[in-house]
Amino acid sequence: MPNWTEITLDLLNAANMTGIVEALREEATSRGMADPWPETCAQVTDELRACIGFSGKYQLDADTAAIPRGLLRFALGRIVREISRRVGRSLSADEKDDDKLFEKRLDQIRVGQWPIEPPDNPIVTGIAPVQASVLTPSIGKAKSLRHIRREEDGI
Repeated sequence: MPNWTEITLDLLNAANMTGIVEALREEATSRGMADPWPETCAQVTDELRACIGFSGKYQLDADTAAIPRGLLRFALGRIVREISRRVGRSLSADEKDDDKLFEKRLDQIRVGQWPIEPPDNPIVTGIAPVQASVLTPSIGKAKSLRHIRREEDGI
């Protein structure tokens, strides 16, 4: 099983969220709106990947649609809440608490304080790590301290 995966409608079945998402999608399309699933899914994926990349502690997967498997339930919950907002449904107190928890989790990821699975296909930047050079002092021939008029520059 891969560490990172793309958010798909099939994952909703495993998370028991299919019914609510389908109802919200139908409500959106009945109002003449475009299907909110693809855009919202991409938005949440981008938000998570941006936080992971910003941390400097974690590597991103080369698949730009993939997120860590450990964040799937959080991502799916965020998608449901965002689609709910788009169709004008107000969030329950529990959903608002879940939204606050999601934001807290994003903050923890940004500062590298939440465990993230290593990517299956890490992005290779092609930039070689910089190695600090070590300067060793060299002892050479001492300069002559003899002063001549030409070096005094009018003094």
